[in-house]
Amino acid sequence: MQFPHSYQSLNVWKVRKGGMCVHYGNNTLEKRELHDFINDPEETKSVILEHTEIVFSLDSLAEKARGEMGDALSQ
Repeated sequence: MQFPHSYQSLNVWKVRKGGMCVHYGNNTLEKRELHDFINDPEETKSVILEHTEIVFSLDSLAEKARGEMGDALSQ
């Protein structure tokens, strides 16, 4: 499961004479997502609504870890 966060990714790259031009872009994941890596390895569709029991379990584990590490950013 992926929690909301900001990250950099290769958004644009082009092949040009002499090599590749690579541009990193800033992205933000605004909602939690859960993906089926077996049937959707490109992560094109979140299955979070179809698997609420897994989401509940992962949320509980994440909250426990945040408490143990002292993370208050999500609260």
